[in-house]
Amino acid sequence: MLTGIHHEEEDDDLAAAHWVLAIDEGLAPGKVEIFHAWLAERPERSDLIARQAALQALAKSARAGDRPSPSRRGLLIGGGLAAGAAVFGGAAVVLRSSGTNPGQAYRTAVGEVRAVALADSSQLWLDTRTEVTVRMTRTSRLVTLAAGRVFVEAAHDPERPFLVQGARFEARALGTAFEATAFAGRTGVAVTRGRVRFLARHGGSALELSAGEGAWIVASGAIERASAPAVGAWRDHRMVLTDRRLDAALVELSRYFERPLRVADPRLAARRVSLSFSIADLDERETASIIADAVGADFIRQANGDILLRPGASPS
Repeated sequence: MLTGIHHEEEDDDLAAAHWVLAIDEGLAPGKVEIFHAWLAERPERSDLIARQAALQALAKSARAGDRPSPSRRGLLIGGGLAAGAAVFGGAAVVLRSSGTNPGQAYRTAVGEVRAVALADSSQLWLDTRTEVTVRMTRTSRLVTLAAGRVFVEAAHDPERPFLVQGARFEARALGTAFEATAFAGRTGVAVTRGRVRFLARHGGSALELSAGEGAWIVASGAIERASAPAVGAWRDHRMVLTDRRLDAALVELSRYFERPLRVADPRLAARRVSLSFSIADLDERETASIIADAVGADFIRQANGDILLRPGASPS
């Protein structure tokens, strides 16, 4: 594979040609981040990649004596607009001739926890069923959280703010490690190091949070402070539930399985549960057994595959 293709002193057009060849050969994970950092430095580089992809596809088809066919780049040409799409390990980046940088998308499957190293030495951890888009430019670093939960270790760079945004919030890292959550109507952040400026995007005052502090956006849209115990334990597939309502705990646990864990009885749903256990090798039935023992419940698997907790003995 070609090396040294990200150096600034190299001609951009030649570098784009090298990148397209390297993408077809298959980029290692570290090279993927270098590629995106190179793109982010100059918006026009997206056009160069698209043009080189088109030229190389045409040259390849001419040698083969047939029409161009989609390659690993997913080349699309039509209506005078060329766009290249590079796909790496399930994460897609679309390069459009508008010169914009829509960023790189990452997502995790059911039960998957994934670490992502960014080009600026920041680190992300994606919890199960999580989807983020990362955009790195000369002036900013932006992670958009579409759904799920992400833990961030933001590298210090006073010239480029590190932001995590969701539909309802914005969190600005101030030399920080923190967690951002957006699932099942639960939106908030929890800080383990440094400080975070947390803002509800539809009004209200911003809060500045320090290590050990968290905040949640409640139904009214206001922000409420909260403690932040065991933040990020899920990165090691460890579940830490601290004085949580049973129904809320089951919603969180169900994200790790294909079939949900549910509770129908309102009094049982309101019981509080505090537990710490590894979920790494457990299925939904084994997890339901642990929770049922903790709250004094029984459980059954229903005909549709869901697991239902129901009132049983006294809590253990």
